[in-house]
Amino acid sequence: MTQEEMQILSQMLDQKLEEKLEEKLDQKLNEKLAPIQADISELKLDVAELKQDVAGLKNTTATLALDMENLKEAVSQIRLEIENTFIPTIKLLAENYVPAATRYEKTAAELYTLKTEHNMMKLTIERHSNLIQRLIKKLGYSNDIAFLLNPV
Repeated sequence: MTQEEMQILSQMLDQKLEEKLEEKLDQKLNEKLAPIQADISELKLDVAELKQDVAGLKNTTATLALDMENLKEAVSQIRLEIENTFIPTIKLLAENYVPAATRYEKTAAELYTLKTEHNMMKLTIERHSNLIQRLIKKLGYSNDIAFLLNPV
């Protein structure tokens, strides 16, 4: 074999060896990268899912913010109602309560006195009636009518 043929043969072998080596490297590289590519695909799916979740959270947050504004407005309206309606009414009730309570206390004491005096008067009248009845009988009258028709 000639030098030239050897060189051609060497180039052909180098080329074949390089092709085989490149093929083996590609195969090994693909084997090593396959799990990484699967993980990347899974991560892409997870990121897409997270994006959907975040979009849902943004909608929920917007709804909550709107609800919060509505709640603040309602609380403001309630405060105004309390200030304008209930507080003046309560103040008026409080202003009138003390004088009314004082009047009721005084009236209660007077009522107790009247009841006591009434009971004492009843007892006195009852005693006097009994005394008069005894006197009428001592004077010899048979009943009250006879005494009234013929007084002493």
